[in-house]
Amino acid sequence: MSWGDNSEINFIIAGDKIEQVNRFKYLGHYIHVDDKNYFHNTQIGAAYGAYNKYKHILQDQRINLKARSTLLCCYVRSRLTYGVQSWHLTEKQISKISAVWNRMVRKMIKGGYARKN
Repeated sequence: MSWGDNSEINFIIAGDKIEQVNRFKYLGHYIHVDDKNYFHNTQIGAAYGAYNKYKHILQDQRINLKARSTLLCCYVRSRLTYGVQSWHLTEKQISKISAVWNRMVRKMIKGGYARKN
């Protein structure tokens, strides 16, 4: 049985029927049964939100790069890769997440978008 079909799944816990929903929030992240990319897009959105929150620190060249990269890993990468152990990613989704991460790292480094010969 797939999640997307119209059949109803009934769960009863302690005499209470559990409502079947198509979208729910779990540990601060939305999970949507019909759109497989919904969860990944919310992860990317959360990562961009965290990056923008700390952008003034992450892009400040006067702060040691190691300290900035530690902050990036703690606050941004954790949101980007939350629950990765349960994902079933396609190659396209993996490359999208990698591109988002690389874009954020390049923004931190002076000349990060400069072309190397």
